[in-house]
Formats: sequence, structure tokens, C-alpha cells
Amino acid sequence: MIDETGDRKDGHKTAHVARQYLGKLGKIDNGVVSVTSLWADEGVYYPLEIEPYTPQSSFAKGKDDPDFRTKLKIALQLVQQALQELW
Repeated sequence: MIDETGDRKDGHKTAHVARQYLGKLGKIDNGVVSVTSLWADEGVYYPLEIEPYTPQSSFAKGKDDPDFRTKLKIALQLVQQALQELW
């Protein structure tokens, strides 16, 4: 499974903090968002990997910057990493 979690954070000097949608609040606000891969079955639920999302506004070329990754791309990479570790 994949999940994203956002937490409100004041200021702009902390890495990954920007005005972005925070699902926990249900609105756009200043905060930080993390993407998590999770293992879940009938009896167990635990995180495997977690990675902070860096908003496009943090990159010089925005979404066209080669280092920018969407939350979906981060999630896919986390799932691929988890699968490699299992096999």
C-alpha cells in the first residue's frame, strides 16, 4: 500500500515545507508532506519506507526540473524498493 501524510508547519526555512494540500487538514496550508509504503494484511499494518515530498516550488525549474518527483512517482519507487527487498 501507499499513503501520504501532511502536517502543518510554520515558516519556510525547513526543507520540504511549502504551501501545499495537507490531507489531514483537508485544505492547502503551509506544511510538509511525506509519502509512505506500507505492508498490510489481515493482522499486520506497518510502514516500510517513508520519504518527504519536495514541492515543485523548491526547484529552480519547478516541475520541469529533472530532480522533481511527483508524489505518485515517489510512491512507485518506494513500492519497487520494497519488492526488491522482499525478493
